[in-house]
Amino acid sequence: MLHYRVLLKMVLPVISLQEKLSAIKQLYKNYKYLKMKITFCVLIMFLLFKCNLQAQQNLFRGNNNYVTPPVPNPSGPIVTNGLVLNLDASVASSYSGSGTTWSDISGSSNNATLVGNPIYTSTAPANFTFSGSNNANFNFVWPAQFTCSLWIYPIGAPGGNFSRILSTGFGDNLEIAINGSNQISYHSPSVSWQSSVTSITSNAWNQLVVVKSANSITFYINGVSTYTASLTSFTSGSKIYFGQRHTLNEGANFRLGAALIYNYALTASDITTNWNAQKVKYGY
Repeated sequence: MLHYRVLLKMVLPVISLQEKLSAIKQLYKNYKYLKMKITFCVLIMFLLFKCNLQAQQNLFRGNNNYVTPPVPNPSGPIVTNGLVLNLDASVASSYSGSGTTWSDISGSSNNATLVGNPIYTSTAPANFTFSGSNNANFNFVWPAQFTCSLWIYPIGAPGGNFSRILSTGFGDNLEIAINGSNQISYHSPSVSWQSSVTSITSNAWNQLVVVKSANSITFYINGVSTYTASLTSFTSGSKIYFGQRHTLNEGANFRLGAALIYNYALTASDITTNWNAQKVKYGY
C-alpha cells in the first residue's frame, strides 16, 4: 500500500516537481502490482471452477467408478419377531447358487436339504422349480400356533387331485396342496381334505400365507384373507417337505422363491407388512 509519507509529498505545495514525479511513479507501481494480483486471483478462481464443473460432468455422465448405494425398500422390512425360518433364493447367504443346502437366515438353523435336483434360477426373483420328483426338506416341529408364508408360482394346473406344495411327515399331518381345479387345498389329522379353500393364479407369483391360531386356520392370497375355518386339534409332525408329499410322491409343479415360518399367529396387519415388503420383488 502507498505509504502515508508519499501522500504527504503529493499534497504539500512546497515539495519539488521531481519529488512529485517520484511519488506518482511509486503510486503507478503499486497500482500495477495490485492489478496483477487481482488478475492472478481471478485466473485461479476460474481454473478451480472449471475443474469442479468437469468433475461433476464426469460423475453424471458415468465416466467414474462410483457405485450408487442400494435404495432402501420404501415399504420397510418383513416382520422378524418370532421368525424361525427364512429361506430366500434371492439372498446369497441363503443360497449361493450351487449345492444342496438352502440355508435358513432367520438365525434358527432350520436349513433345508435339496433332494432330486430342483432347478435353481438366478434371474430375479431367484427361485427353485419343483416338478413333482424333488423337494426341499428340513426337520421341524410345528408349534401350537404358527404362520407359514410362501411365494409360489404354479406352473399350470396339476394332474393329480392333491399335488403337494407343503407336506408334514410323518403320517399326513399338515398338508397344503393344489387340486386339479387350481385351488388351494389342505388336510390335517382332525380335518379331511378341504379341496376348495381358495383359487390361485397359474403362471404368476402368489404369496400364500397360512395362519394357525388357537382355534382356527386362515389362508391369505397376496395379502388378502380368503378362507377361515375352525381347527382346534393339530398334530405337529417332525419334518417339513416343500414340493412333495412326505412319502416322496404326489408333488406339485411350481416355483418357490421364499419361505417364512413364525412361531405364532401373525395378525392381518403383520401379513400386510410382509406383503408390502416383498411384493415389488415378485412383480406387484
